[in-house]
Amino acid sequence: MVNYTNRVMTALERCMGNEITWLDRQARARTTSHFRPLSFPSLVRDDNKRVIYFFAGLPGSCHDVTCLRRSALWRQLNSTHLFDDGHYLLGDSGYVPLEPLVCSYKRTGGDMDEVSFNTCIANARSNATIATHDREQEKKEWEREKQNLEGEKKKLGEDNAKLRSSVSLVSWEREREKEEWEKEKRTLQEDNLRIDAETKALQVEGLHQDRARLQKELKVLEEVDALAPMHTEFVELANIYEEKFAYLSIPDGPPYDPMKTTKKDDNYLHSVLLPVLEKFRFHLHDVMSFVDANWEPAQAKEPISSLAVYWEPWTPG
Repeated sequence: MVNYTNRVMTALERCMGNEITWLDRQARARTTSHFRPLSFPSLVRDDNKRVIYFFAGLPGSCHDVTCLRRSALWRQLNSTHLFDDGHYLLGDSGYVPLEPLVCSYKRTGGDMDEVSFNTCIANARSNATIATHDREQEKKEWEREKQNLEGEKKKLGEDNAKLRSSVSLVSWEREREKEEWEKEKRTLQEDNLRIDAETKALQVEGLHQDRARLQKELKVLEEVDALAPMHTEFVELANIYEEKFAYLSIPDGPPYDPMKTTKKDDNYLHSVLLPVLEKFRFHLHDVMSFVDANWEPAQAKEPISSLAVYWEPWTPG
């Protein structure tokens, strides 16, 4: 760490000659207008806060008297009038008494006047020190207050940044929700269009089926109308079959009873009578009734006209 710091300091010293340069007359006049005529003498900056001169001064181990004698103030104490009447600098016993510099005695030797004088100087210096200390404390308090204000300002800036970030996040979230809502809305619209198309297709298909059914029924009605002239013959044939079932009996057996039949009777019935009945549909009481061989209602699986070709008048033998 120390070597790294030394290398950095060496690099800064090499660059210092190009960075720290004294200003010309115009630049000095411009800078002077921004600062008080009496300023801190160890560091000078221009109005852009660029360092143009600095003086490190004597090390801290030097005595106060040595520092005073090597300062510009020492050269000006007797040559110019720096203090008003009744104003003096107060120093301890290490300083050399001068006209504007009042110092205390090093050794009083028990002289009460010297002791009183040193006490008076000490009290004055103490008051000045206390006042200076108070000013320093006030300055520190102001600096702390300034730091607190800067901290609050920084915190306020951070809060504002957080608020801006939160607002941005809310805006982005709203945009995302809006995009999702628009997407869902488009999906619902597409589903509605698809459902409408499917509904229309089903409706069209149902209409086609209804149309086909109506056409089929119309065709059946047309066939019935075509068979209307045969109405009388169908009725006569039905009456003959009804009478036949009434007195028909198996040879050498009891009269035919539909509720009491044997296997032999059924065979005779299926072999003799039912083949005839299977080929016909009876038009009874002016109503077209479709029945099967067991006289049970059945649905016609073929047009009536196709059944009519099998019809041949039957007469009892």
